[in-house]
Order: sequence, then structure tokens, then C-alpha cells
Amino acid sequence: MSTKVPAIIACLLIAVVTTGAIEQDPDFQALASAQPVLAEIDPGPDMKALNRQAKAEAEAMGAAIAQWEAEAARIAAEKAAAEEAARQEAARVEAARQEAARQEAARQEAARRRATTTTRAPAASGGAVGGDVWARLAQCESGNTNANTGNGYYGYFQFSASTWRSVGGTGLPSDHGYGEQLHRAQILQQRSGWGQWPACSRKLGLR
Repeated sequence: MSTKVPAIIACLLIAVVTTGAIEQDPDFQALASAQPVLAEIDPGPDMKALNRQAKAEAEAMGAAIAQWEAEAARIAAEKAAAEEAARQEAARVEAARQEAARQEAARQEAARRRATTTTRAPAASGGAVGGDVWARLAQCESGNTNANTGNGYYGYFQFSASTWRSVGGTGLPSDHGYGEQLHRAQILQQRSGWGQWPACSRKLGLR
């Protein structure tokens, strides 16, 4: 038999004896009996109150954060709406400005054309003649009235009765309105020229 076996047995016997001695020690027994008591200690009402207070404060903080986030979102939405309204108003003002500029340009162009329109009608018997020329001729011939003064000439353009009938007129010129007389006067001018109104056509520079 090996000499190691008796040595192992001797160590086991020492461990058993030592363990028994420790378990018999009064301090060890007191510590062992106190462990279940320590495990059963109640945190007490103060600690529970602190826990509840901490929980309530955390909930209040969470609610405050949520409220702040909602307010920030509301402010951002109002700002975006205000910016969009300002953009639309600026676009409306710009469109109105452009329209006013367009109308002013058209007005100035019309005025320029009126200013540069010649007041001298062509001397030739044919061609269109501006209405302003005819209005000036009527003003010169009759004072721009549908005159029948008994001098043998009638209406705005002072037709004789025979001349009026030669251009298709019926009755007397003074029996008709300005439009009909103007139509017959234009026929006469295209056929015979401005010499049919010798004094006024010369005065107006028409021939």
C-alpha cells in the first residue's frame, strides 16, 4: 500500500474535526441565525414614500416634456402658415404690379399711336380715311350738326339733294343719322375725291 493513502485520510479527519469546531463556535452560530432576519427587513414607510414621490416626479417631468414638444410643434406650424401667407401675399402684390405696368404700357402705346397718327388724309379718291378726319370735316361743313338751313345743302356733310341721291341716299340727308350720312360721304369721296368739299378739304389739308 502507498504511503499517500494514510496522509489523505489524516487530512480528511482534520477537516471534519475543524468543521465541527467551527459550527460549535458561538459567534458563528449567532451570525447564521441572523441571516434570515436580515432578509426579512421591511424598507419602511419612509422609503416607500420616497419611491412614490420619485415616480410621481418622473411622470410629471414626462408630461411636461410632452407638453413642451406639443407647444413647439404648434409654434412651428403657425410659423410655417405665416410664411406661406406672406409668400402668397407677395405673389399677389407682384401680379398686381405687373398687371398695372402692362396696362400703363398699353395706355402709353395707345397715346403714342394717337399722337403720331397723321391728320392729313390721302388726296387720292380711293382708300380708307380715319373717322377723326370725317368728324373734322363734319365740324367744318355744318358745325357737326344735322343741319337743314334752307341753303340747298343738308346734313353733317352738307350734301345737295341731287348729290345725295347719286350715292344711293333717299329723302334728304338731314332725314338720316350720322352713320348713314358718313357712309354716303365715303362713297362720294371714293368716287369723286375731296373736291366735293372744296373749302373745308383745303382748310383741313386734305388736298
